[in-house]
Order: sequence, then C-alpha cells, then structure tokens
Amino acid sequence: MDKYVSGCILLLKCFIKFFSLLFGYYYFNLFILFEINFDMNKYELTTVLTYFQNLYSVEMSEKSEECSDSDSEWVKDLELAVAADCDFNTVRLLAENRPLSDKLRSSAWQILLGVSHKPDPFIGHEELFNLLEQHEIRSACIKISEMFGNSESDRLALVSNLESVITLYCKNQNVCFTNDNGWTDILQLLTTLRLSKSELYRVFFTITTKYIPKDCSSNGKVFDLFRLLLLYHEPELSAFLDSVKISPEDYSKKWFNSLFTSSCKLNVALKILDIYLQQADPFQVFFMALILLVNYKNQILSMKGKSKSYIAEAIAALPYQLQVEDIEDFYQIMQYYCNRTPQSFRRDFHGPLFGSNFTEVIQPAFLPTLCLPISAQELLPLVVGYRNQGIQLAVIDTRPSNQFSNGHISGAYHLDTSQLLTDPPQFEDLAADMERKIESVFPDAHWCFFSSGLEEDDSICYMCISYFLKRGKRYICMASGGYQVLHHLLKDHLVSYLESHDSKQCLICKKNNSAATTTTDATSTTAATATASIPSAYIEEMSIVSKLDNFENAASSYSASVLKRLKNALKKSEKENEKQNAHVKASDRYGQPYRGKASVFSIAEGDSSEDESDDEFGERVSEKEIVVLEEALKNCDVLNYFECQQVEKDGKHFQTYLVVKEDALLVLRVAACKEGEAYIMAKHPLDAIHKITSGRMFPELLTFTFFSSENDASQNSPYIVERYIVPKSGDCAKSVKQAILNSCTDS
Repeated sequence: MDKYVSGCILLLKCFIKFFSLLFGYYYFNLFILFEINFDMNKYELTTVLTYFQNLYSVEMSEKSEECSDSDSEWVKDLELAVAADCDFNTVRLLAENRPLSDKLRSSAWQILLGVSHKPDPFIGHEELFNLLEQHEIRSACIKISEMFGNSESDRLALVSNLESVITLYCKNQNVCFTNDNGWTDILQLLTTLRLSKSELYRVFFTITTKYIPKDCSSNGKVFDLFRLLLLYHEPELSAFLDSVKISPEDYSKKWFNSLFTSSCKLNVALKILDIYLQQADPFQVFFMALILLVNYKNQILSMKGKSKSYIAEAIAALPYQLQVEDIEDFYQIMQYYCNRTPQSFRRDFHGPLFGSNFTEVIQPAFLPTLCLPISAQELLPLVVGYRNQGIQLAVIDTRPSNQFSNGHISGAYHLDTSQLLTDPPQFEDLAADMERKIESVFPDAHWCFFSSGLEEDDSICYMCISYFLKRGKRYICMASGGYQVLHHLLKDHLVSYLESHDSKQCLICKKNNSAATTTTDATSTTAATATASIPSAYIEEMSIVSKLDNFENAASSYSASVLKRLKNALKKSEKENEKQNAHVKASDRYGQPYRGKASVFSIAEGDSSEDESDDEFGERVSEKEIVVLEEALKNCDVLNYFECQQVEKDGKHFQTYLVVKEDALLVLRVAACKEGEAYIMAKHPLDAIHKITSGRMFPELLTFTFFSSENDASQNSPYIVERYIVPKSGDCAKSVKQAILNSCTDS
C-alpha cells in the first residue's frame, strides 16, 4: 500500500507541472485528489493536500510581494515625475499603459490632455446663465450632485461649477445642450477627480473635442462608419443585426458620446480612461465597441427570435460586464484590431469626426453603404513593392479585361465581373479559383476591390462585393476612385510602377489626352484631379522603406534606450534626495527594489507581476536565424503547429507560427519581405514553460510564461512573458500540455 501511495504521489508531481499551466496549482490539485481512485487514509490524504496547498500559498505569496514592490516602484517614479511638472511623453513612458492610482489620476490626466498650464477659461467671461436650455442644464447638474453624498453646501457648489462649465462650453462652441449628448456622464466621472472649476472645464473641453466623435446625434454618420467597420471584421454579425433592423445607434450611442463612462462600473471606466489617454488615439472608441461585439458574437447570434428592443438593450449592457482584470486583455485585443484595419479609416475621417471645428462633417456622398472605403494612397506602398506587416492587401481588379491588360497594379488579381450577369455559375467558379490562389499566398489577406472609378464600372463592382459579403467574407474594402485616382497619383511614374501600362490603349490616358469631353467625362475627371499627384521624392522614399523591413525593430531598440536613460535620470534624482535624508539608510530605501523582477522601464510583455526582460525586444530581427518555413513545419520532430499573431506590448503584431516539438516550443515569425522564410524568434524548452493562460473575456489571447534561462541575481526577471492571438487557442494549449506530459513520462 505504501509503495502504491508513493507511486501515485510521484505520478501526481509529474502531472502537476502539466495541468497547473491552465488551472493553477490549488484547484487542479483538489481535482486530481478526488478523481484518482486509490485507498488513501485520512492522514495521507491530509498530508498530500497540505503539500499542494503550501505549494500554492508560497507561489501566491511570492507573486503578491513581487507585484507589490514592482507596482510601488513605478508609481513612486511617476509621482516624482508629476511633481516635477513632467510632460506627456514622460507620463506615458513611466506608466507604460497601466492604470493610474487615485492619487495621481487628477494631475496625470491634465498632463496627458495638455491642459495643466492653460489659463483660466472663466477670466473675461461673465457667468450669465441665460441660455434657452438653461433649465435643462441646471436640472441635469442637480441630478449629478445628488449622486454624491456631500453636504448641502457642497452640493450647491458642485451644481454651480457644473452649470458654469456646461454653459461656457455651449457659448464657446456655439452648440446646444441635450440630456442625451453624454456630457453629464463625462462630468459625473470627472467630478470624482475633485478638480477645481477651471480645471474641470479644461479637462472636459479637451475630452469632448478630442475624443468624442462629432455627429453622435440621431442618424449620425459616425454610426454608419462603425457599421462599416463591423462589417469589415465580422460580416456575419453585421448581417444578423441588419436582418433584425438594429443599427449601431440603437445600442452604441452612449458608448460613443461618453467614452463608455456611463456603461461601465466607475472603477473600470476610470482605469479604461487611464490607458485611453496615455495612448491618445481618439479612434480607439470604435475598436472598443468592435471587440465587445466580437467577443460576445455567439451570445448575440443566439438571440435570434428575440425582439429588437431586447437585443439592443442586451448589447448596450455588454460593457458593464467588464472587470478591472479584463482591462489589460481588452487593450491588447483592441490594438490588434486597430492594426488590422486600413490606415485610411483614421486618416480620411479624423477631421470630420474629431476636433473643435463643428462645421466639418462627414459628407453623405463620401461614405458608401456597402463596404469600408480606403483611399487610393493606401495602395501606393503595395505599388512600389512594400507589404505592410499588419495587413496583406490583395487587390481584386474588377475592370474589363481590355482595361486590365493595358495597365494594372503588379500582383493584382483580375476577376472578370461580366460573368456575374451573363454566366453566374462560371463566375462562381472563377471566384472560387481566385480565392484559392489568394489563400495559397496570403492565407489571411484583406481584399481590396479595385474598379476603374467610372460610374458604369462601379455598379458591377458593387454587385461583386455584395456577392462575397453574402458569403461571409471578412476584410473586404474598396479603393475610392479606383484606377482613375491611382493613375492620377502616379502620372509621372506610370511606366515604372504600373504593370503593362500602354498609354495609347489606357482608357484614362486616352480620356486625359482627348480635347473634347462630355459632361459625364468632366464629372468623372473631377474626382481624379481633386487629388494631387504624388511627388517623385515620396515615391522614391517608399521604395527605400520597402527595403528596410527591420526599421520597426530598430525603433523599438531606440525606445528602449530612451527608457533606460530616463530610468537612470530618475535614479540619479533619488540618490540626490537620499543625501538630504541622512537619517534613512540607503540599504533600506533602495536595496533590491524589484525583488528580482524586471524593471518597470523595460519594454516588456506581460503584467506587472511577471515582466519579461528587454533583451528580446532590443535584439534586431535581422540577427535571428532564418529557416525555410515549409521545411521547419514538416520536420520529423514537429508534433503540431499553429498559425497565430504574436502581440507586442504596443499592440504591434506579427504573423507567427507556434511549433510544438518533442522537447521545445519554437516561435517562427514569418519574414515579410522574404517569401516562404521565417525567423526563429525563440526556442523555449518544454520544461521552461511555467504556465499558459487565456483571457476570461478573450480566450483566443494566450499568454505563455517561461522561466528565464538564467535565474541568478544578475537576471532582471525570472520570467519571460509572450502573448499570441491563436484562432485555435484551445487546441494549441492542449497540444503544448500533451507534449509536456509526454516529455515528463519519457524522463
């Protein structure tokens, strides 16, 4: 019996390394003890259970202490910087996209918004409460004050400050107050910061003009734009909402006009804005809304048959489910979707959507209803041979064959759309064949439909796009102006950058050379001439950039250098303060502040309790070993592999393969400019894997925590943390764990 129990305990110790990767030590140990059927007396059972509990307690205690020390260190550094009247970049570098403490939030937000040194906006203004809607403003301010348990005098002062802020804002911006415009929700949140009246106005003004999209009223174009973004990433979900006649306005109006402050718990809303203001990207509100819908896609689709109001209210309440521990994953996924969206989305709509100019709005004719538009300028890097690491654009040229053969983008796929009307079965075969070709080269390509830009050709292109959207095809966009605009942009470089361009047969060239033009021709030419041609220097610059595929890595290395210098400067400042406080021992104040953890200043992945070292990010990709991807995936010792996206802390992502081998986990990053090749970014022994976790709300985001190869005093962190977005995350985790189990059994 003793041998049997000892053998079982030995087996448990082997298994515990494997299963604790997902469930954590304590819960899995209980599961194991109750599932295995062998006779164990009460004393033996208690002994084994106590062993596992102690193991779990020690780990959690160490983690808590390390997290506490690390957190207090960066907070202390940030407090010093804020007290020294630092700038936006310093706050951003020190905070590293982490939530701020309640003590720092008020000052840090003013620095991040750039209003800490602005003059008092109320000087020179008579505080006359004489707007037509003044009664509604006062009533809304009273409601806000009633939510805070202050004395009567405090509430009256608060009402006065709030009313002054809203009234002055309306007068300065020449806008009217309405109860549903989100202002009171934002002011209610800002009231918790205990700002003075002038500070409150400056913060409120900057948030509303810089981060709140304009035209969030009924039938606002901002909701049409969000629908196109949803259609781009999740056509199935978008089609379902359209089928039940639910528009984004029905569920997301409060999200957009209050930056989710009215839809989340207070502590969650504050921490979301902490990071939001650090990243300073007003378009993130679109992606926050997007990933909420994407994450709850299955639940929303399961509501089929419910009433319109029920579905809209259920979706509107989704942000309330966010917890503080979800925020890190929330922003990681958000950055992933940001980088997976064409840059035209930001560039073309920034002016109409954000800023203090309320007269500039999205023109109805500029916003199509079929799919996401992108500018022809976004195709220029592709024209000169530079492929974006984040988005692989596949150009689908829908012009007639004779137009395509007389000039087209190199690498574009021609689709004869005339078959769509004359022979639909033949068109389906052509479309399926083209789709196979694209997927064989770029499995996750984004399709950009490219027409001539002429009205008669655009109509058939729209029908073609509709065909693929009905089949649930993701990542579909259309180049605004098509070949006509691109031709004008490249008018001085047509021969160099357009394939098979024939100026004598090219339709656009013939139109430009023709002296007599019809009214239709003149109208169609206006769109092309409205866009200036691209200077030669810009084309040459893009050609050079296309050869610098390691540029971003060099920039990351430079950022790490800046952070290191900033850290040294702060340390020097601390040492000077130490001399002024001789009664405090230096060893007590500065000895081993990180308890073996990574510096909070390193550009690292993971949370504050288990940061990786900055070695990986400081190393140039070009120094990594290059392998032939297909051969590496088919090696005899490869058990399985999974295509994924590696996510760095700044949200940048790279097409990657996680290769599960018999003794290691191999990380292969696809070489963007070397077709069929990949860099070996890391080779982690299986016994170096500490744990694998997935997000509660975002299960596709897998976090791998590895033991560092050098666990001595000179190592900044005993852990390396890497994050991957894996479509088959469950299969990936199981495969890695099975490989670990096999290696334990063999050993």
